[in-house]
Amino acid sequence: VQTCALPIWAADDAATRNARTAVQTHGGIGFTAEATPYRYVLRASLMNRVIASRTDLLDEIAELS
Repeated sequence: VQTCALPIWAADDAATRNARTAVQTHGGIGFTAEATPYRYVLRASLMNRVIASRTDLLDEIAELS
């Protein structure tokens, strides 16, 4: 996992930012359960919990530097 920390963190960060932007773009409907942006937010937060937490990935990146 150490050599993969930076790409995983970058992908997680991009997914989270894109999901939040999609919700903002679509307004109030973007955060309802039947709207697609809401699913992106759930998916991004799930990836953060399942793969590794952001702080763990950043710690690994700092150790490699």
